[in-house]
Amino acid sequence: AGMGVGVLSAIVPLYQSEAAPKWIRGAVVSCYQWAITIGLLLASCVNEGTQRRDNSGSYRIPIALQFLWALILIVGMIFLPETPRFHVKKGNTEKARTSLSKLRGLPLDDKYIEEELEEIVANYEYERSFGDTSLWDCFKPANHQLKRMMIGIAIQALQQLTGINFIFYYGVQFFKNSGIKNPFIIQLIMNIVNVIMTLPGIALVEIAGRRNLLLWGAVG
Repeated sequence: AGMGVGVLSAIVPLYQSEAAPKWIRGAVVSCYQWAITIGLLLASCVNEGTQRRDNSGSYRIPIALQFLWALILIVGMIFLPETPRFHVKKGNTEKARTSLSKLRGLPLDDKYIEEELEEIVANYEYERSFGDTSLWDCFKPANHQLKRMMIGIAIQALQQLTGINFIFYYGVQFFKNSGIKNPFIIQLIMNIVNVIMTLPGIALVEIAGRRNLLLWGAVG
């Protein structure tokens, strides 16, 4: 489960950002986080429903239910195309055009498809103009690349270090040790608030801006 989540956590936002139209890209990627909060809520509900079982079903059922969402993702991805940027990177603009047409629901010869494809190709060629790169180039001080990487890593790390994942994963035991009589209900409430309060972030990301939302989220 950890390996699967690790791979998906890296790939899903990348696929979304390359497949979504740029005018809703921020909101679409934010919906990925909303889906995570809904998943945590459902997991909390399953835990509440299986906690009193006195057999191995208390842990087998929550793990088994993960297969359902994995199957939905597998079946869904069969019908979704590879991203246009990936095809451009591989030098196949016709496949990129077909992918873009399917993702946008527009004919291959539509003006919008042509313009967006040209933009994707132009961006890729611009990036290539800097020469061949490797993963290690992301961590080189030249051109402030290391600074950019460290900012991204630090924001994500600090967001995790606020302790919210501790509450989601070990909250029940934490609340129980604190003397709360029904820790599962408290955990459920935490997850419901988490799901609801993700919606303002999705709605405001294109209006209030990323930086302001990061600041207000930290205040919260």
